[in-house]
Amino acid sequence: MGLFHRGKKNNDDEPDSVQTNSFSDIMNGLQYAVNCAQDTLQNHQIQNLTRLFEGTNANNANTFQSKKIMVGDKTIDIPLIALISHHYLAMDNVQIKFKAKVGSVESQIPENNLLLSSPQRANLQMQMSNIKPDADDVMEVCVNFKVQETPESISRIIDDFVKNI
Repeated sequence: MGLFHRGKKNNDDEPDSVQTNSFSDIMNGLQYAVNCAQDTLQNHQIQNLTRLFEGTNANNANTFQSKKIMVGDKTIDIPLIALISHHYLAMDNVQIKFKAKVGSVESQIPENNLLLSSPQRANLQMQMSNIKPDADDVMEVCVNFKVQETPESISRIIDDFVKNI
């Protein structure tokens, strides 16, 4: 059993049908799974930060929770956000390996081929279940996802927002 295992049908009289998926659909599904995991990590980070807000002030601006501390004869109001660690989890490298049986290869013309040098591309159909790993028509696929640096344009926008804090 694995990521692409399909359960048996309840009706044992019908033969099992072979399901094939295009390789691009499989890659899109893997990309979507990685993006969902990244969204979960980002949502957790945002929740951790927003719990430090206590409400809004008279100007309708968010204010951070704070603690008053006596230092000598002075009272200092310290925001809790300055006292906690801001380390968070992030995905650095995701590697996914699986074996698939090559079904058929069909030639198709993409709808928008402005960036392609060839007017046609191959549509590779793959079977993910009931395969023999050592068969000639089975290939191992290894997909790596890694975190990219923030683009400079986005960094500049973020820097402008930080300057306004």
